[in-house]
Amino acid sequence: MRCCWILHLLRLYPILSTLNIPGEGCRSRKRWQEDYFPLYRFTSNLYRSRDQSNTDSAIFTQTCGYDLGYLFKYVDLHGRDLPKDPFAIRQTGVYHKYDPQAKRSVWIFIQPSESLKERLDALFSRYKDNPIDLALQIEIHFLVLMHAAKNWRPYIKYLEDAFSRITEKGFYSDLNPETNSSDPKINFSDVREIHYFMDKLRTRLQLIQMDYQIAKKVQQLLRRLRNRWIQETALNILTPRLEDVCDRFEQHLYDLAGHESRINMLLMRANDISRLIQQIIDCRTGQFSQATNDKLNRLVSSAVGQGESIHLLAQKGSKDTKMMKLFTIVTVIFLPGTFIASIFGTNFFAFSSESNHLIVASNIWIYFLISCTITCSLTAGWIIYRRIKRRSRLRVESKVADGGVIKEKV
Repeated sequence: MRCCWILHLLRLYPILSTLNIPGEGCRSRKRWQEDYFPLYRFTSNLYRSRDQSNTDSAIFTQTCGYDLGYLFKYVDLHGRDLPKDPFAIRQTGVYHKYDPQAKRSVWIFIQPSESLKERLDALFSRYKDNPIDLALQIEIHFLVLMHAAKNWRPYIKYLEDAFSRITEKGFYSDLNPETNSSDPKINFSDVREIHYFMDKLRTRLQLIQMDYQIAKKVQQLLRRLRNRWIQETALNILTPRLEDVCDRFEQHLYDLAGHESRINMLLMRANDISRLIQQIIDCRTGQFSQATNDKLNRLVSSAVGQGESIHLLAQKGSKDTKMMKLFTIVTVIFLPGTFIASIFGTNFFAFSSESNHLIVASNIWIYFLISCTITCSLTAGWIIYRRIKRRSRLRVESKVADGGVIKEKV
């Protein structure tokens, strides 16, 4: 709460509204992008002490005071199993005010990492031993910025290794998806992965660019201070150290520019691989569509052939039906004559040539008795068989229905 009050008093409260609590790193990408730019704020001011009557050293009476504040983001290892990316985005706020009249500096660090705390403790122990060491103040800022950039090299190496796995799918994937080769396969999830990777590269590129801008601003302030301190005779002893810090700032800016160039190259390559993967998927989609069309054409040709065969069979069946109809008509026409001829051809009838009369046997009733009995027996047996079959079918259906009801109750 005290830090918040100090930042509000120093008119640096805009940066406070965008600070994260420790360990926070699971926000939506949309909100992250919305508050990304306000996170990088840089304020600096040079001034001279108005009251010089109570100072004991010409160094402090003649030296300009200044205040400096900035908030930056950097990458650091999170040490968790998830997500797969071992690095997370962290942020740290720094405020420094040097008052030449009071011979003291005010430092405020917001959410510094443990490793940064250890290195700051070592530098501040030196600062307490020599509070007028103005070059050490600039070295502290340089330490903070260097600490923020120390993980960019291994993180970019991790991104390059992750990108190489995606590159293998783009360069060594087989265009024919039906082959059983050991080449990597590509699907739509790979397109989504490469777009997610490109989005991550853009955000990291923006981080490096903003870190570069902050380091550039601090370097500009250092040069302004150096130009003013060089004019002071008592501060000439600081010139070599200030020059050394300026040289190290140049090297730091050069390293950040190199990191930016590597990420830009990764982004360009990822864009090319994305287009290549999309072309492979489009090629496979065209091949799949062509294979599907070929199969459909073969199915249509087969169906046409089967249709022609069915048409020929239908025509032949129609001819057979007409022939059977003709045979049936002829049979019906000659059936009565055949029946009468078969009856009169039996031994129950005789024709006398002497009297020209038809003689009927006295036991003809046996013929009608046997024929009628057999006919009635066959008819009755067929009817009984039909009824038995029907009852058995109804019994089975009733058992199935009863079983279903019982099953529903259970």
